[in-house]
Amino acid sequence: MINNNKDITYQTTYSNQIYLNSEFADIRMNSTMNSNVAFFFTSPLKIEKNAIEMRLSVVNCQIPVSWYQINSSNNKINITIYSNPVITTSYYLTPGNYNSNSFIAQWAIDVGTYFTISFNKNTNCYQFSNLISSFSFSDDINSLFPVIGLLKGTVYGSSTISNNFIMKCLYPVNFGGLTKLHINSNTFTMHNLDSHNKSTNRTIACIPINAMQNSIIFYNNITNYHNIFKSWIISSIDISIVDINKNYIDFQNQNWAITLQIDIVSEVIENLDNLQDVYNTHQEL
Repeated sequence: MINNNKDITYQTTYSNQIYLNSEFADIRMNSTMNSNVAFFFTSPLKIEKNAIEMRLSVVNCQIPVSWYQINSSNNKINITIYSNPVITTSYYLTPGNYNSNSFIAQWAIDVGTYFTISFNKNTNCYQFSNLISSFSFSDDINSLFPVIGLLKGTVYGSSTISNNFIMKCLYPVNFGGLTKLHINSNTFTMHNLDSHNKSTNRTIACIPINAMQNSIIFYNNITNYHNIFKSWIISSIDISIVDINKNYIDFQNQNWAITLQIDIVSEVIENLDNLQDVYNTHQEL
């Protein structure tokens, strides 16, 4: 656009990249879990007032799949034994990576051998049995239920079959682990929606888990997705990495790397006479 003063107004985009590595975090809010950290910069990024729009994106990241499939967020089960007296005990399965068979072996260690677990390969379902007493399973926080094929928030009781107390799980076991990670930050105000809390959240990127255990996720933003934000000075950045239930990931002292990009759309005003001078100088060269 050109006005009567021979000024031309146009828009341009400036880009800055921020390279983050958890190894160099200034604060680790959850210690060696490495999933809630903060970085402080001695040279803040200052955004000029002529900026029209600020865009944030995760360009790429490299994240180790070092967390355990069963961990402190999903390893608890309450078992009630209907003997005399009735006893309810909370058990915590040892964190680790399991399949349908290794889980049965670990259950015998952590819960006890008075339970027998059988696995139906056709339905992928467990059956729990106890020869001594009737029993029930219940849960609260950090529920093991989704792993062994039970519905969270439900109490399941055994039935009696041939003097044996049996409880069949209704759903297949799930040893697939996590499906995606949320990279969150309080530094930037976002307007994304999440079905978990039915409201806006602070997620700047959702990363699919497409790597096996003990390997590395290599994520690239092939869709060029970015978030719109409003912050004029960026002197620190906090990053948290959580699962779909907002539990912090335990990277077990392994480090990740994330590249952020800030694109700043700015309005520029140039005088045509000045531009002509620049053009003439260029021609002389």
